[in-house]
Amino acid sequence: GRVGTSRKERGRGTTAVGNTKERPVHIEVGDKGPVAGNKEVVVGPVEVSGAAVERDTGLLEWEADIEAGGAKEWKVEYVASYPNGRRVELD
Repeated sequence: GRVGTSRKERGRGTTAVGNTKERPVHIEVGDKGPVAGNKEVVVGPVEVSGAAVERDTGLLEWEADIEAGGAKEWKVEYVASYPNGRRVELD
């Protein structure tokens, strides 16, 4: 291909949970990352804070032990490559 015919866009987000119980808990958390619906668009994770990633569906899964009254946050970052002239939203 020609140089300069594609663009890259980054998207960032967080997934956070809190433990309101009076005892520690073990949790499994799932979230959905972006998935390309078009062959011209390539979406890939850059940072998923240790999540297991199902690339076909975009499903992210974490496990954590959270102390009573505690919280946990995971940062997620994706990059999308796509042809110039095409609009892409990373939600």
